[in-house]
Amino acid sequence: MSHLCLAILDVGDVAIAPDPCYPIHAGAPRIAGAEVETYDASGRLPPAEAVAEAIARVVARGKRPKLVIANYPQNPTGRVIARAALADLVRVVAESGALLLHDLAYADFDFSTRYAPSIFDCGVPVDEVKAFAVEVFSTSKSYNMPGWRIAFMAGNARMIDALAHLKTYLDYGTFAPLQYAAAWALDNGDAFAESMCALYQARARALCDGLAAAGWPDIERPGGTMFVWAKLPPPFAERGSVLAASDLIERAHVATSPGVGFGAGGDGYLRFALIEDPPRIAEACQRIRTWLENSGPARATG
Repeated sequence: MSHLCLAILDVGDVAIAPDPCYPIHAGAPRIAGAEVETYDASGRLPPAEAVAEAIARVVARGKRPKLVIANYPQNPTGRVIARAALADLVRVVAESGALLLHDLAYADFDFSTRYAPSIFDCGVPVDEVKAFAVEVFSTSKSYNMPGWRIAFMAGNARMIDALAHLKTYLDYGTFAPLQYAAAWALDNGDAFAESMCALYQARARALCDGLAAAGWPDIERPGGTMFVWAKLPPPFAERGSVLAASDLIERAHVATSPGVGFGAGGDGYLRFALIEDPPRIAEACQRIRTWLENSGPARATG
C-alpha cells in the first residue's frame, strides 16, 4: 500500500482515509507527499455517506481527491460491511472520479460470513470497478504469516503496473521458500483460515464477556478482525487513551493500544488485540476488574 501511494500520488494530491484507521492508511499518502482528508469510520454514519462527506469537504476547498482508501473488516474498530453498503461506497468513489484502494487483509475474519465482501463481488459490475480500483489481500492474518510480507493486489491494470514499475527499483524479491509456502496456503489452506476465524471469534467473545463482567461499560462486540475496540471507561473518558493505556499497563499489567494512535477519532478508545487464549483473557479481565474498582477520579488525573 505504501509503494502504491508512492507510485500514484504526489505533492498537491489529496487522499481520503478512514479515521480511526490502521496507521499506514493515513501515513502512506503523507509519505508520498499528499494531503490527507479523513472520513468518519466510527460507525456513526454509513461508510458511503462518510466518504461522500469527506469528498465534499475536499471539493469545497477547490480540489479533487486522487485516492480513497477503505478497509473492511476494519482495523482497529472491528467493523464489517455488508455487500450493499460496500457497493454504495464503491459508487460514491466512482462518481467522484477518484481511485479506490480497498485493504481486504481480514477477508477471512468476518464473523457473520465465510468471506468478507470484496469490491469485486459487491454488486457493482466487475469491469466498472476495475476501471478505477484495486484491492489488497495479505497472507499475514488468514494464514498466520505476519512478517513474511506476502500479499497481492488485484484490479486496475494501470495502478498495478505503476506499483510493479516502482517495485523494480525498491525490492529484490521475497525469499523463495516463503513464496512457495504462501502459494500452498492459498491453494490448500481454507480450513486453516476458517479455524483462525473461529479462534479469534471465540477470543473476542471471551474478552467482551469478561470486560462486561469486570464492570467495563458499553462493550461492543467486533463484527470481525482480531481486535476489540473498547470505549474508555469512566474516569478515563475525559483524560484520553494514552493516559488510560499507560495506567492500565502500569497498575494492572495489561497491555493495550491507545486509540489515538489510530487517528484523532480514536482517542476515546483502547484497542485490545486478541492474541491470548480464554484462560489468559480471564486473568486479564480479573486484573481489569481490580483496576476499574481502584480507578477513581483522583487516581485517573494523577
